[in-house]
Amino acid sequence: MLSITVLRCISAYIFYMQMPSKTVQTCFLLNYNCRDRNGRFEITLYAVTGERIPAKITIDTFRLLFFIPHTTPPEATGGASERKELPLKTMTGGSAVDCLYFSTYNAFLESGRSLREKAVRVFESDVNPVERYLME
Repeated sequence: MLSITVLRCISAYIFYMQMPSKTVQTCFLLNYNCRDRNGRFEITLYAVTGERIPAKITIDTFRLLFFIPHTTPPEATGGASERKELPLKTMTGGSAVDCLYFSTYNAFLESGRSLREKAVRVFESDVNPVERYLME
């Protein structure tokens, strides 16, 4: 779900106004953060609209991901909510890779660490999840 909250500052009070989910608003990104909340990964973007109104945008539908060799045994991928075979290959060697999806940031980090400890090559686990979201 994408939730946009527009913050209006009048005197010393801040009023929160929920915008409809289909509203399109051009904003300038000021900052962002991410966290696990209620068993899901959540991104919060802080921005300002063209009318100079502060906005807080919450995204809780983005799934964290990284890639592993297709030959990695299924039992080594604990913590992933889904493993998907893709028509992608590594740039060096042309080996097939699969995508692992995660529901939480903690599972994403722990699975990457665990796979590296087992000497499994992990691709793109170092890409910041918020920056990945913004790129895609």
